[in-house]
Amino acid sequence: MTPARRLGQHFLTDANILRKIVDALDPAPTDVVLEIGAGKGSLTQQLLARGLRVIAVEKDRRLAADLAARNAERGTEN
Repeated sequence: MTPARRLGQHFLTDANILRKIVDALDPAPTDVVLEIGAGKGSLTQQLLARGLRVIAVEKDRRLAADLAARNAERGTEN
């Protein structure tokens, strides 16, 4: 999927940078993270890998549908 310029989308894919973002957040295991603009879910995956509860919001319906399908495959909630 290509980024929609009208929505200001930029997809972060570098795993090292994603890990550094989560490290900087320094989440506690009981934290709930609100992710605005989940995009393709790269950061979401890093957060979930740490056992966090994530509420991901995505305005782009194409991406939201893709994220919902992946959640269903994993058996996670919407």
